[in-house]
Amino acid sequence: MNAWQKAETAYNPQENPIEVLVDYVDPSPSDRTPKPLDCQNISSAAQLVPANTQLANPLQINSFYACVDASRNLAQVYLRGSALMRLEQNAVYSDSQAAYFPSLNIQVKSRGTTSSKF
Repeated sequence: MNAWQKAETAYNPQENPIEVLVDYVDPSPSDRTPKPLDCQNISSAAQLVPANTQLANPLQINSFYACVDASRNLAQVYLRGSALMRLEQNAVYSDSQAAYFPSLNIQVKSRGTTSSKF
């Protein structure tokens, strides 16, 4: 992570659309779901990825994101699934059905290498 460099241009989701790599990640819009974690509670330098902006997160979904502090090689990853989507194709999160939306929150600390050779 110490060798990572920020791109010169902003990420454009219209040119590089978000692709789901895991089945049944909750697609509910963020106005109906629990608020994302406050990354500042993890580290004052941590950033929300993707950022909660229309450009970075056009669908305004907060079921898969990370708080990343590259200077400390630290990431906290959050993932919320939707078991209800197996029963209802257009299932949307609600507090009364929260049991159908299991979530995972894990913090990862890298001790990686600065070499490009593995």
